[in-house]
Amino acid sequence: MAKKNFKAGRTPHQLQDMIQQDGKLSIRRLCELVEINRSSCYYELRGESNENLQIMRYMDEEHIEHPTHGVLQMQDFLFALGMHVNEKRVRRLFKADGYYGAVSTAESKQIGEG
Repeated sequence: MAKKNFKAGRTPHQLQDMIQQDGKLSIRRLCELVEINRSSCYYELRGESNENLQIMRYMDEEHIEHPTHGVLQMQDFLFALGMHVNEKRVRRLFKADGYYGAVSTAESKQIGEG
C-alpha cells in the first residue's frame, strides 16, 4: 500500500491543525503519522506588532499611489515620514503583504518614457 504524503501542498500551520488530541493516539504518534516534528505541535504563530501594522498601512497607501516603487523607494518614503526601517524589514513586509515585482524592467522603462 502506498504511503500518503500529507505534507504535499500544506503549510506547517495546516499540518499543526491536523493534530488533535482525542486520547486515542499520543501526540508523538500523531506527529509521526503526519510527518512533522513534535515541537511544531506546540508552536504558536505570533502576529505582526502594532508598529509593523502601521508601517504596512503606510506602505499600502504608497503602493496604491506608486505601484512601481520597490523596496528601496519604499524605504526612502518611510524615512521621509520619520521611520527608520531596515531594508530587510521592508522586504519582509512587502512579502507579507503579497507585493511582488508586478512590472518588468522593460515595462517600467515604457512607463518612465510616457
